Amino acid sequence: MTRQNTPASGTGMPPSASPDTASSQQAMRDLVSAQERIQRLQDEVDSLKKQLHDFQNSTSWKLTAVFRHPLTRLVNLKRSVQLFKVELANRGGIGAILAEQLQSLRVHKLEYVKNLVRYLTSNGHTDAVPGSGGRDKNDYNAWAERPHSLVQRLAADADQRLAQGTPPKISVLIPTYKPPLHLLKEAIESIAGQSYSNWEICIADDASNDPALVAYLDGLAHDPRYKVAYREKNGHISACSNSALALATGDFVLLLDQDDIVPQHALKIVAAAILTRPDAKIIYSDEDRMNEDASEHFGVYFKPDFNYELFLCQNMISHLGVYQRATMVEVGGFRVGLEGSQDYDLALRVLEQSGPGQVLHIPCVLYHWRAIKGSTALDHSEKSYASTAGLRAVEDHLARTAQKATVGTAPGMKFFNRVRYDLVQTEPLVRVLVQSPGPLASIVQMVQRLHARRGAVRCTYLICAHDADAAGPAVELAGLLAGSDIDARLIADAGGLARNHNLALAQQPADFYAFVNGLFDDCSEDWLEELVRVAGQERAGLVAPRVRNPIGQLDHGGVLLTAPGRAVYAFKGLEKGDPGPAGRAALPQRFCALSPALLVMRHQQDPELNRLDEGFSSEFALLDKCLALHERGLSNSWMPYSELAYSDPRSAGRFNLFADRRLPRKDLARWKDKWGTRTQDAFYNPNLSAQGDFSLNWAPGG
Repeated sequence: MTRQNTPASGTGMPPSASPDTASSQQAMRDLVSAQERIQRLQDEVDSLKKQLHDFQNSTSWKLTAVFRHPLTRLVNLKRSVQLFKVELANRGGIGAILAEQLQSLRVHKLEYVKNLVRYLTSNGHTDAVPGSGGRDKNDYNAWAERPHSLVQRLAADADQRLAQGTPPKISVLIPTYKPPLHLLKEAIESIAGQSYSNWEICIADDASNDPALVAYLDGLAHDPRYKVAYREKNGHISACSNSALALATGDFVLLLDQDDIVPQHALKIVAAAILTRPDAKIIYSDEDRMNEDASEHFGVYFKPDFNYELFLCQNMISHLGVYQRATMVEVGGFRVGLEGSQDYDLALRVLEQSGPGQVLHIPCVLYHWRAIKGSTALDHSEKSYASTAGLRAVEDHLARTAQKATVGTAPGMKFFNRVRYDLVQTEPLVRVLVQSPGPLASIVQMVQRLHARRGAVRCTYLICAHDADAAGPAVELAGLLAGSDIDARLIADAGGLARNHNLALAQQPADFYAFVNGLFDDCSEDWLEELVRVAGQERAGLVAPRVRNPIGQLDHGGVLLTAPGRAVYAFKGLEKGDPGPAGRAALPQRFCALSPALLVMRHQQDPELNRLDEGFSSEFALLDKCLALHERGLSNSWMPYSELAYSDPRSAGRFNLFADRRLPRKDLARWKDKWGTRTQDAFYNPNLSAQGDFSLNWAPGG
């Protein structure tokens, strides 16, 4: 074992400050402040309880019960009817629903019937799927215990790969400060028990002044793979992590918190990934949380492949995080002053020295984050300073990369960020091509609503109509827009969405283009400006808003290609206010494809990037364009801070876009020829169901 005493240089603390005294005083202030907040909240709760009690016991409340209860039932009935209508629209009608159920019955036979009975008798609480053995499809602990799981397959593949190359050395950094000793032992033992042996553990203790801890760490001296540095004064997590980094000699560095653990094959799988992708600078895996005694796992985050737009909102790398040591040293290690989000800041700075193509995702849970009191794994509010540091890390990254934007807290999610880009120019011109279904009067009403809340952009509208050359529609349009400042005119339907799109682009260029193919009744303030802000970035391809259905559920958005012949809308059906898995349903992010209901793009200098493939006559031309831009390295972004809503069932998104009976057969055939070989969507995860609903994948080998 290597042992070092590390001086306190670079701790960022005033020379006159006594760490123990300062920290105890701060702890006392925090405790008093917390007690005051708790008391205020308790007083508010007591007051609300009293108001509710008085109200429910009032004479007016009792007298109106005879009217109120039937009204409540009517409201519930109305919502049930709306839900039924939405379900019909989503699935393409009763015929399509019956065909889908019959197909499931033919394939899964008795298991399908048993699962249906379980679902009905449990009042929907146990939604079993084929392969789950009667367990609910979201029972993570049962799912993780299956034989022949993905982690076992990856471990077997790793053995073969490592036999063909030189195994890389992995340095495991563990900064410690007054750790619960039994939990630190578990963390270290989880490395010592790895099925991969080319590792070293670099521990830096941040002046814990704990004799039992020193005795334990000194007891590791029998193995030279253990290296320990004892800091003379407390410097907090960044300085302590740098002391651990100074001990490292490995090719790559793995970050491990003092009370967390990694599964047995984690290092082996990481080492094989390094041999497969030697150019990688950052490697990360999926993660879950566990209770203090590790008897139960929960809160699993099955992540997408690296998603820069999402990464600016949340530290999706986090755990397990592995970095090329040379690059890590080159950028200066961990920054003092970014404590709480020091790993987020590190990842951003390493990313700047490499690129998204050198960030590798291993779709497997290789990190168990222990949820104990004081840990952000239990509650993000436990370390509010981490949120502040995260904002600063992103702000600094945007400044270093010359991106003009402001960074704030994501609405309703204080531990996540919201990046709002500056407009690339003052009041840019957006040409809006409207190909929505419905009568002209309804379309014009929609245009008026959208125009009124468009934000700081100028718009001209081209409304596609079958008989645009006739006098009647032109007169009707003029009458509908009388007294309005809206610049709109009719254009003739040239024979398909793609053809209309290309003819519109051939006219005088605009700064941006918007393609409206749904019929929307409502929109958020500045909805178009928010989309244009994102579309104006050089890396941007297409941008889409969040679209809700008549009962407020999330409908259109990012498109996930979860299996051959299956494309679904991400987070479809989530209720308003539900942030979805790991907050993803409420955060901007990149997708391979986006909903064709409404899309925005900037004017591209390359004409081919603007044009649609006229071999498609339906909305699949826009999905095709999404994938084409994605293949060119441009980012198709979903922007939930721009929101629209519809009530017309014709604007409903299908559960499977490929199963839409309205699609021309030739479009499906052309899609299969161009994109039919695509398998796993980079922004989904193979551990999740091919249904695209973010439930667990119970298929064999999943």
